[in-house]
Amino acid sequence: MHWVIFPIISILIIIVCFFLVKLFKLNKYHLTVLDLIAIPGWILVHLTLGYRFGISIVGWLLLMWWVVGLFLFILLTKKGWSISIFWSKYWQWTSILSYFMLYVITIVGLFIH
Repeated sequence: MHWVIFPIISILIIIVCFFLVKLFKLNKYHLTVLDLIAIPGWILVHLTLGYRFGISIVGWLLLMWWVVGLFLFILLTKKGWSISIFWSKYWQWTSILSYFMLYVITIVGLFIH
């Protein structure tokens, strides 16, 4: 399988999740598209890094993101955020980060290709 297929799959996953949220009215359960695409995003980052560059540093990236999240947790809970609000936003930020990294890796991979 060629590495360029994974960013295309990511766009399809986003579209499918968008329709699932609309079809099943998941907004009333406070689920958004960003909540559903977090784990597939990191899997696609892992696969894209592995197929394009031969190495995946997703574990280290997730560890660094966890440390950033710990500092954000301490900072934002002192400012009045509840734990559930923080966790929901942090999960959404995680999915945004994974897809941002996926597209940056794709652009870099295309320029190096």
